[in-house]
Amino acid sequence: MPQKHDPSEMFRVLGATMRLHIIELLRRRGSMGVTDLADKLGVTPAAISQHLKLMRQSGLVTKERDGYRVPYSLDADGLSQCCSMLVDACSCGCHGSGIDGVDPHSPGACGGAVTLEALQERKAALEEALRGVKSDIAALEKAAAKQTGRSKTKG
Repeated sequence: MPQKHDPSEMFRVLGATMRLHIIELLRRRGSMGVTDLADKLGVTPAAISQHLKLMRQSGLVTKERDGYRVPYSLDADGLSQCCSMLVDACSCGCHGSGIDGVDPHSPGACGGAVTLEALQERKAALEEALRGVKSDIAALEKAAAKQTGRSKTKG
C-alpha cells in the first residue's frame, strides 16, 4: 500500500526551481545518479544530494542501490498523490480530464475568464504549434526520402 506523505511538505519541496528541473530530467530520462543529474543541471553533486534527500523524504523520488550506483527515480505514488490533490482542488469542473467539453489548458478553464482576446491568443499559439509540427513532419519526410534514395543506390 502506498505511503501517504504530508501534502504541505510535498508542495513546499516542489517550490524550488532546481527540484522541478530534477523532476523533469527524471521524467524524460528515467533513473539517474547524483553525478549525472549534477552534470546535466550544472551544479555540484552535494547540492543535488541535498535536493534529492528532501524530495525522497517528501515522497517525490525513490532511490535504489545498484552496486556502487544509487539511481534515483520518480516516485509514481507520491507524484500521483500530488496530482490528485491538485485535480480535486480544480474549480472548473474538468477534473483534469477535459470532461464536459472543457479543455483544462484553454482560456476559461479553472475559473479563468473567457474573452475574445484570450481566445485569439490561444488560436495564435495553436497555429504556431501546428506550423512547428508541419515543419518537423516535412524535415522527417525529407530525411526519410534521402535515406531511401541512398539505400536504393547502394543496392
